[in-house]
Amino acid sequence: MDELDADIIRRTHFPSSLMNERPTYYSIAKSMNQNPSTVRNRIIKMKKTGVLKDIVAIPDSELLGMKRVAVVASCQQEFFDNIHKNMGAIDTLIGFHRSVNATIGVVMEFLYETEKELDEDIAKTIGMCGEADIMFKSPIMGNCTLKDRKKYMPIMDMIVQSPMAGIDEISKSIGINRKTTSKRITEMTVQNAFSYEPALSAYMNNNGILFIISFPVPAEMKEQMKAAIVNALGKNLLLVKDIFFGILTFLGHCSNIHELNLLKESVHNATGIQGIEPILAFDSTWQYSESMKRGIRKATF
Repeated sequence: MDELDADIIRRTHFPSSLMNERPTYYSIAKSMNQNPSTVRNRIIKMKKTGVLKDIVAIPDSELLGMKRVAVVASCQQEFFDNIHKNMGAIDTLIGFHRSVNATIGVVMEFLYETEKELDEDIAKTIGMCGEADIMFKSPIMGNCTLKDRKKYMPIMDMIVQSPMAGIDEISKSIGINRKTTSKRITEMTVQNAFSYEPALSAYMNNNGILFIISFPVPAEMKEQMKAAIVNALGKNLLLVKDIFFGILTFLGHCSNIHELNLLKESVHNATGIQGIEPILAFDSTWQYSESMKRGIRKATF
């Protein structure tokens, strides 16, 4: 993976400071002054090599009339392996990634309708995947204020099914003229009706290393800490996730272990926090399942 690959991955994360419209092959290429076919070929190659598992579009919970929450748990390696195998069997579990704070942990995302449904599926997850201690739950608040959401749902459904689809493809699929489709997508973008996440996998070979740094931080220090770490990681940073209350997560790329150790030291110096250890062996960061698409079906029908 070279710097062009890294820059493409950064731009698949939306909303971000790098993109002001929905990430597609065309919009990413336009923002980088590249040819769309170059972006498409690079993404295809990263998927083939396993660096990039997928690019997912995540509907806003408010648009769906549902709720979204992050559940943070400490667990053993066995739990993490099993959750990867079983997540498709749990209706409300839409995604997860590995975190770290002295012990191995996992951050699980649930999209649900009732608290009873959430509690039952958390219990089911632990029952299927092994022993885990729930540390805390962090609601992820919906932001979308679109009215008459039903008219947007066919487009949202198509975006979830094919995140990189262009306007013409979406228009043809849902049977709405291009102008109307374009107008509604613009309205949805402005109202934060969806977000985009690249699902990355760790690798350690001639292409370098993908790493993750995740740690709890008090709300009043979040922006200060985020700025310090973004500055410390520099061009090695791929993306930041700060949608979870009390947690900051950074994904990055470097050439080798020596460079990673230097970055770790830079983070320590910038934050004053000792013991921040990057994770090298993680899999399917932000792995999203079919249950997210079922959530669309609930809202549509």
